[in-house]
Amino acid sequence: MIGMYGAVLCGNIVNAWVLGLASVLSYQYFFNFPRDGKGLKTLVIWVGLLHVLYTIITSKLAYFYFVVSFGKSKEFDIIRWEWSAYLGISSIIAFTVQAYNTRRIYALIPNLLLCGVILLLAFMQLAFGFVIVAEIHILVFWIKILPMKWIAFVWLSAAAGCDIVITVAQVAYLLHHKPGVSKRTNHIINILMIYILSTGLLTSILAIIELTAIATLEFNFVPIFLNTILGPCYIISFLANLDARRYIRDSDRNYISMSGLRTSIHIEPDTAPGTNDVKNQILAGS
Repeated sequence: MIGMYGAVLCGNIVNAWVLGLASVLSYQYFFNFPRDGKGLKTLVIWVGLLHVLYTIITSKLAYFYFVVSFGKSKEFDIIRWEWSAYLGISSIIAFTVQAYNTRRIYALIPNLLLCGVILLLAFMQLAFGFVIVAEIHILVFWIKILPMKWIAFVWLSAAAGCDIVITVAQVAYLLHHKPGVSKRTNHIINILMIYILSTGLLTSILAIIELTAIATLEFNFVPIFLNTILGPCYIISFLANLDARRYIRDSDRNYISMSGLRTSIHIEPDTAPGTNDVKNQILAGS
């Protein structure tokens, strides 16, 4: 159990750095994309407020264990309310980002079955996250937490599965439209795929590692540390994808504008065979 509290402290240090990175990305977003719709801007503010609240709660938890309870060993056996609070916020953050990505996928691929599967996994992640929150709130001592392993398995499996489906769907769509396009358009698609893979797989890999750690190490340093930084990583993934438009615009002289939750990519004219068809499909809702 001692490793759990060290994980909270280390995770809180990492999260403080991630909060600074998220603040920079948020500033860059509002500075570079002032014409984006109110819905998307509100979403950025929402996840930012959740991140600040998340950091306050985890900091309070670390302060309690390492300052207030210093030398009081009995306090370490009791489950504090901050544990359930930060887990609940983490689930809400993950669901917010997954729901946004579902909306973006539906704009690209209006497939109700695909989006339904993604939303089902997202709601499963949220629901089982809240189940863990409720169980932890009911429990008083850490010794009673081991029977909850199966709930954590379902929660993390749903989160990882949702992120994988989201990533694969977007990359498959872009790969499907690569043949026959111009070099400039192909370069844009490659950049988008790199961003999607690097950000989408980040959270799913973390969830899978945490899942494996719980199965082998139970609730110890590694899974608790990974869980502490999982929620903030969703925020970085979300903001990095928004900032990808600035990188593409600056490096390839293309302008990408987003209205609400839809993105339009304006590409300089070219004459490669099949390019115009691809442009029309991308403009329809990437």
